[in-house]
Amino acid sequence: MYKYSESIVNFFSTERFTIGTSLLRVSFGLIILYNYVVLFSQRHFLFTDHGYHTFDKNSISLYNLSDSLIFFDIMYNTGIILAFLYTIGIKSRLINIINFIFYYSLYARFYHIGDGGDNLMVIVLFFMVFTNCTKYFSVSSTQKNKYKKGLGINTFYKNACVIFHNFAVFFIIGQMILVYFISATYQLMGETWATGTAIYYISQVKTMSSPLLENLSTNFVYLSVLLTYISIFIKYAFVFLIFNKRSKLVIIPIMCLFHIGIAIGMQLYTFSLIMISVEAILFTNTEYKQLYTKVRKLKILFFKHTRKFSKRYIPNQKICVFYDGECSFCLTTVRRLKQLDWFRLISLINFRNYNNIKKWDIYPENLEERMHSITIKSNKVKSGFDAFIEVTKHLVPLWFLLPILYLFKWVGMGNITYNFIAKRRNLLSSHYCNSESCLVSTKRGKK
Repeated sequence: MYKYSESIVNFFSTERFTIGTSLLRVSFGLIILYNYVVLFSQRHFLFTDHGYHTFDKNSISLYNLSDSLIFFDIMYNTGIILAFLYTIGIKSRLINIINFIFYYSLYARFYHIGDGGDNLMVIVLFFMVFTNCTKYFSVSSTQKNKYKKGLGINTFYKNACVIFHNFAVFFIIGQMILVYFISATYQLMGETWATGTAIYYISQVKTMSSPLLENLSTNFVYLSVLLTYISIFIKYAFVFLIFNKRSKLVIIPIMCLFHIGIAIGMQLYTFSLIMISVEAILFTNTEYKQLYTKVRKLKILFFKHTRKFSKRYIPNQKICVFYDGECSFCLTTVRRLKQLDWFRLISLINFRNYNNIKKWDIYPENLEERMHSITIKSNKVKSGFDAFIEVTKHLVPLWFLLPILYLFKWVGMGNITYNFIAKRRNLLSSHYCNSESCLVSTKRGKK
C-alpha cells in the first residue's frame, strides 16, 4: 500500500506535458492577438456604450469600471501588450493571470460575436494560469533556474507548482473530453444528425458555409451523409482512443483534419485553430522529442537533395544582422536564430567589436539603441521592428509569425513593443563572457 501511494506521489510530482502547454501558450497568444488586432478599427463600435450595443454593467469586466473612451483605449491597448508578452513568455505566472483577466474582460463584452471556440479558450486559459507554460519557446526559458540553491521553501514551492501544473493539464484534457462527448451526444439526439442530413442543411445556409461545402453537399449527397455520421463517430472515438499511445497517434491527426475541414467548409477559422491547439497538449514531452528527431532527419535529407539549388539562388538573399554582444537576452536570441537559420541566410555580427562594423556606414550609437539588418546584395538597411520582420522572413520556421508582425506594424504597436523590450534587456559586463559562454550575475562586479 505504501509503495502504491509513493508511486502516485511520484507521478504527480514529476512535471509533464511542458512542451504541449508551451505550444498551447504560443497558439492561444497568437489567436488572442489576432482577435485584438483584427477588431482594432471597430473596437469602439463593437465594445463600448458609444457604439451599437449597450452592455450589462453587472457583468465581471474591467471595461465596466468607466464609460470613458480614453479608459477603454488604455485597457484595450494594454490587453494587446499583455497578449504579446504572454505569447513570447515573459514573467509566466504574473502575465498568465493578468492576461486571463484582461481577455476575459473583453470576452464578457464580445462573446456574442465569437464562433464558439472562445468559450473553450477562456476555460483553458484559466487552467493555464496554474501550468508551467514557459519552459519552452519563451523568453523566460532562457533565464536561470531560481531553485538551484536547494532551499527548503523553494523546493516545497517548486513541488507545489509541479503538482498544480499536472492537475491543470489533466483538467484541460478532461474539459476537452467533455466537449467532444457532449457535442457528439447532442448531435446524436438531433433529428438531422440522426438521419444524416445535418451537413447538407448546414451547407445550404450561406452564412454558415463556404461555396465549396455547398457544391460538395449538393453534388455528392451520399458523401455529405457519410461525413455527418463520421463527425459523430470520431468524437466518440476520440474520448476512448486518446488514452492509448498508439491509437492516440491516429485519432489526433484525424481530429485535426476534421477541424481543418470545419475551417474550410464552415469558415470557423479561430474555432478550428483553438480546438487544434488544445489537442497539442495530449502529446508527452518524449513524443514531441521523438517527432523533433524525425523532423531533423528529414531536414538533413531535404538539404542534401536541394544543395545545388541553394548554392545558385540562396546567396542573393543573405542579410547581416548586428547584435549586442554584451546583452544576455541578445546572446540567447542569437543562439536560437542560429538553430532556426536552416539555409544560413543570416550573418550575425557583434557590433561591440569595432573591427566588425567599420566597413558598414552605421553609427555604433544607433546599433546600440536598435537592432539593424543589411541586405548584402542591395545594401538596404532596416532597424528596430522592421529589422525583426526582415529576420523573420529569412527563418522558415518563423514564417507563421509574419501575418501577426505585419498587423502589429500596421496598427503602430510594432516599434512601441520593440522599444519596450529593447530598453529592458539585461546588459552584461564584457569580462563575464568568453569565447564559449557568458556568466549572468544579478549584481554587477560580482562573479
